Amino acid sequence: MPIADAFDDSHGRTTRRRAFVCEDISALETMKGWPKLAQVMAVETITSINNIHGGGSSKVTADIRYFLTSAEASPTVIAAAVRNHWAIENSLHWVLDVGFREVDSRIRDRNAAANLSVLRKIAINLVKANTTRKGSIKRRRKTAGWNNDYMQEIIEM
Repeated sequence: MPIADAFDDSHGRTTRRRAFVCEDISALETMKGWPKLAQVMAVETITSINNIHGGGSSKVTADIRYFLTSAEASPTVIAAAVRNHWAIENSLHWVLDVGFREVDSRIRDRNAAANLSVLRKIAINLVKANTTRKGSIKRRRKTAGWNNDYMQEIIEM
């Protein structure tokens, strides 16, 4: 029986997320090796990408992700924590895509791509920490690129 069952209909797709939690770890023989394991959660996601041109069928995908936790919290709290984690992760990726056009990056060397990813995240954190100017992260980052005094102000915070 799912402890959470939610639907989301946006961005041209319909998504159903169901969370299942097993609190009786003794029933899971293979999990006995995990120290302090309190709960195992499975999150099933079924996504239907709507056909915007009419006719034909939608593309449906399904996947299941598993989470292990030592937290003694209620299953609904664990499910909410997982959902919030992904919301934060998605928000960061949106900022990287809009602010830095990271998706359009043509860097193919894995080390270079990883290094630039770290630098982009440092830049975002520095710009977010400085609230002396108003505007979007993208605008403040560009302003720092054009104005050395503002860049110095951001770095020294």
